[in-house]
Amino acid sequence: MRINDPKGMACPYRMRKCPGESCPLYVQILGKDPNGGDTLNQGACAQAASVAFLMQIVQDLNGLQKATESQRNETVQGLFHLGQTISAASRERAKLLASG
Repeated sequence: MRINDPKGMACPYRMRKCPGESCPLYVQILGKDPNGGDTLNQGACAQAASVAFLMQIVQDLNGLQKATESQRNETVQGLFHLGQTISAASRERAKLLASG
């Protein structure tokens, strides 16, 4: 995840160039890049960083939702087969009891 360095860009709050480290919205970001695994250590505008982080959270949640749906489908399929097996065993037992 690459966040553009705001230095030299126009700040929407100050209506002039970003002052960089002297701005209260300028933050240092430390962590790992989810795309490449590289270590991140960069300064960025908190507003720009929050948008990038929100996009990453949405991507992670979409992956989690897909994994949950897949697990649910496998569970439902397994329970269906279990129900069929129990039903078939019950029919066989009933036949054996009826034949005496």
